[in-house]
Amino acid sequence: MRKFLASAKFLAGTAASAVLFSGAAARADQPREWEVSFQAPATDMMRQIERFGNYTMWFIVPITVLVLVLLLVCIVKFRASANPVPSKTSHNTLIEVIWTVGPVIVLLLIAI
Repeated sequence: MRKFLASAKFLAGTAASAVLFSGAAARADQPREWEVSFQAPATDMMRQIERFGNYTMWFIVPITVLVLVLLLVCIVKFRASANPVPSKTSHNTLIEVIWTVGPVIVLLLIAI
């Protein structure tokens, strides 16, 4: 067990020093105050990640706004003073299909 721990520590130290002294750290940009986006990309992979993040933002914002609007509609429409006798409805197949198929479509659009 001690040999394993010694070799694990050696491997961790070697990996840490490789990262510390690699050339990739020299090309990394520094964060700036009040920066809300990614730092300047140093590699092609980071450029792709940044593009994917910007692409998915076009899905995130409308979905968030839609959920906020639906929440506000439900708060106003189904408040206790407007509906003193609550509905006895337990299932709505159309709504269940929509909230199952909707996210699948969004994920397919993101994957394309």
